[in-house]
Amino acid sequence: MMSNKVCIIVNSCDKYEDAWNPFFFLLKKYWPQCKNYDIFLNTETKKYNCNFLDVQTICSGKETTWCKRLKNSLEKTDSEIVLLFIEDF
Repeated sequence: MMSNKVCIIVNSCDKYEDAWNPFFFLLKKYWPQCKNYDIFLNTETKKYNCNFLDVQTICSGKETTWCKRLKNSLEKTDSEIVLLFIEDF
């Protein structure tokens, strides 16, 4: 059974790692309440350590497509409501 929790999933890939820090910095700056939600960064193989938000990295593998990485991250959360973000939009 799913919970009523809301989570944030940022679907990304390793080659965009230079966008992660600015993305999460601006997310916290302009939406400080985001810290009340589970936040997941979905990527290929690279882990991300955020010093100002609790961001959990989900690594789905180098040969995995963007869509399969998203599906994998959705399967790893028990949230009923998912806010999907893309770091370069």
